[in-house]
Amino acid sequence: MEINNNLAHNTSTFPVCVGDNIALNFLQEADANVLFNLIQKNRTYLRRWLPWIDSIKSYMDEVAFICTAKQQRQENKSLTLGIWYNSKLKGVIGFNQINLDRKTAEIGYWIDEEYQSQGIVTQSCRKLTEMGFRQLGLSAIFISCATENLKSQRIPIRLGFSLYETVKSKEWLYDHYVDHHVYQQNLSSYFKQIEEN
Repeated sequence: MEINNNLAHNTSTFPVCVGDNIALNFLQEADANVLFNLIQKNRTYLRRWLPWIDSIKSYMDEVAFICTAKQQRQENKSLTLGIWYNSKLKGVIGFNQINLDRKTAEIGYWIDEEYQSQGIVTQSCRKLTEMGFRQLGLSAIFISCATENLKSQRIPIRLGFSLYETVKSKEWLYDHYVDHHVYQQNLSSYFKQIEEN
């Protein structure tokens, strides 16, 4: 297993073919308009669980987001990827936080509501988890979901993550706090799961 934990120089890995016409790749400034239109289309749906929706007011906000994502990747702080389905950008997934000293990371994701419940995010999370353990040398990966966001919780459960903790008032959503379930997959349980399958 070759470990390459310098995200800025790990570009040869991408795009990553996930399967079933799904690919993960870095977002480029040229994707900003498509990404903004996707958020516009899903604004009400996404706003229920994501705290940053109101800050996205124009295409230029997505340009800034993509530039920030690139900078944070170069600093090994995060890894943001677009989800392409049938060669069209349909969502975003990534390690929102990476701590290479502790060898941990947290996955976040969202997808066009029209493409929910098709296994696209689950497959993408499975691939990202594999990359985290095999290529970044992580020892634990977390997924945090609002306790009422049952659809999102099904993804880590389906992938064999276990409930690590429940955090009260973890996130402010516009006018109220929400509690989060935090799910964890560690290195040993991941490879045990692979062996069993």
